Amino acid sequence: MCDTSPTSTYRDEVIRKTIHVASVLCPLIYAFIDRELMLWLATPLALAFIAADILRQVHPSLRGFYDRRFGQLMRRDENQRLCGASHVMIAVVLCVWLFPKQVAIAAMLFMSVSDALASLVGQWVGGPRWFNASLSGSSAFLLSALLIALPLLWGHPLAAVCGALTATVVEALPLRVGQARIDDNISVPLSGGLVMWLLYTP
Repeated sequence: MCDTSPTSTYRDEVIRKTIHVASVLCPLIYAFIDRELMLWLATPLALAFIAADILRQVHPSLRGFYDRRFGQLMRRDENQRLCGASHVMIAVVLCVWLFPKQVAIAAMLFMSVSDALASLVGQWVGGPRWFNASLSGSSAFLLSALLIALPLLWGHPLAAVCGALTATVVEALPLRVGQARIDDNISVPLSGGLVMWLLYTP
C-alpha cells in the first residue's frame, strides 16, 4: 500500500496494518488444507465481507456504526467503495483459484506482510520517493518478499525473484481505472502471483 496518507496518523496506520497482518492467517491455513476446502472456507467469507460493505454504504444506521467504530482506520475513498478487508478476501479467493498452492501462498504473504512493512517503514523512515512510494518502504517490501518467495519456491529462484520484483513495483505504482484507484490488496498479490506462476514449474 502507498506509504503516505493525509487522513491518518502513524498510530492509526500501525493499528490498521496490525489488523491487515492478521490476514496472514489465510495463507497459513491454506498451507495445511487442500485447494477445494480453502475455496469453501474463503469464498463465503469474501461474500460476507462484500455484503457487509454494501450494506454499510446504503444503510444509514450501519454506516454510522462503522464510522464510529472504524472511521479513523479507513481510507477516505473507502467510504464510497469496498474497504481493504473486502479486497483482501477477494484476493485470497482469486489467488487460491488461479495459482498453484506455493505460488498462491507466496502471493498472499506479499499482500499481508510485505505491503504492511512497506507502509510502516516508508512512513517511519521516509526519504527519496519513486512513483507513489518511498524507496525505504519499497526496499522493505522487496526484502521481505524475497524472504517469503525464495523458501516457498525453493528450486525456482527466477520465479521467486521476478515475482517479488513485480509486486514491489506494482505496490509503488498509483494504478487507476479512470478515476477509480485499483486497490493494491488486489494488484499486488495478483501481479506477483501471475509472474511467479508463469515462471514456476512444479
